[in-house]
Amino acid sequence: MKKWQGWFLSDHSAALEADALQAEGLLVRPEQSETEVGTILEIALSEGLAVTIQLNILEQDRLLPDIKGYVRGYDESNHVVLATETNRQQLIRVADIRNIMLVDQEKWYRNGIDDYGIQSDQSVSK
Repeated sequence: MKKWQGWFLSDHSAALEADALQAEGLLVRPEQSETEVGTILEIALSEGLAVTIQLNILEQDRLLPDIKGYVRGYDESNHVVLATETNRQQLIRVADIRNIMLVDQEKWYRNGIDDYGIQSDQSVSK
């Protein structure tokens, strides 16, 4: 029984560590092809959706933190123009993108409400 508990604890600890890395944007996601990256960029641009971009650039043997923002277009040098969360425009070379994902956007009218229509404890004022 103790062996099983130790395994469960180590598995749980690994899952928590992966969640923390994901929250910091340091979890290595699979490298996508240029076609996949281009498709997601086009969807984000045409539908006005936010993206999370992981660059394929190492700094001190670690990937840079994820960049979040909205795709605003392209320039003539094959750069993506991204409007970041801090209201800055950033140019990102398409060739430097390792992974890109659309951000799951919660509907504004469901803010603080779970899938069963119940208001969560976090949004209830005390």
